Amino acid sequence: MTRVGDSIILDDRRWTFASKKVVENFDYHIENSIPLYHQGHDLICKLSDFFVSQDSLCYDLGCATARLTSKLATRHRNLNVIVKGIDVEQSMIAQATDNCRHLNTVELLTADINDVDLQSCDLIVSYYTLQFVPLANRQEILSKIYRALRRGGALILFEKILAHDAYMQDIANIIINEHKLDNGYQPAEIIAKATSLKGVLKAVTNGQNQQMLRQAGFEQISPLMSYLSFTGYLASK
Repeated sequence: MTRVGDSIILDDRRWTFASKKVVENFDYHIENSIPLYHQGHDLICKLSDFFVSQDSLCYDLGCATARLTSKLATRHRNLNVIVKGIDVEQSMIAQATDNCRHLNTVELLTADINDVDLQSCDLIVSYYTLQFVPLANRQEILSKIYRALRRGGALILFEKILAHDAYMQDIANIIINEHKLDNGYQPAEIIAKATSLKGVLKAVTNGQNQQMLRQAGFEQISPLMSYLSFTGYLASK
């Protein structure tokens, strides 16, 4: 079997979601890189029950291959909840379209979330997406999300974060690398992936994320789940 690391990382010096290799192997790669990845999906789907109702609108920002988009739409099919998946890469949306052909409540759009006018909605999900947006644009995107949400709506945000001190950051890096090794990655692949993400993924601290959420207008911010560098938030309006 071709290992995902061999086909997705070593030939690419800079990470890009537009790469054909990345798209073809994305789901396998991400599942084996982020701890509790599927559990995060399950939690988001269960949380969505509290915010959507008949004919609600939900957004999945940075939907990639639309695995989570599909799960949300399937869960709320009987309520006719429309789930709009947005991703900047056309190749990701092409794969997402294939994955969602059986669902008539999914709408997929190739667009930069900086440029999208979000409609009034009840739930917005950003699952490890904002970390790839330039820091200069994040506050405006969160403010845009807050404005789009109806009263009682929510943002579910998952991000890779920086630890509050260097010692804890070292611990987190080592354990996450061990997680990848346990899932079959070779040390050279782990280093190559980290190198390829320079200037592409820019994590901030938990405190900085919460500060941006509050500045956007969110007053109720609750932690959802956390595994070292990977953290989820529920921000309700």
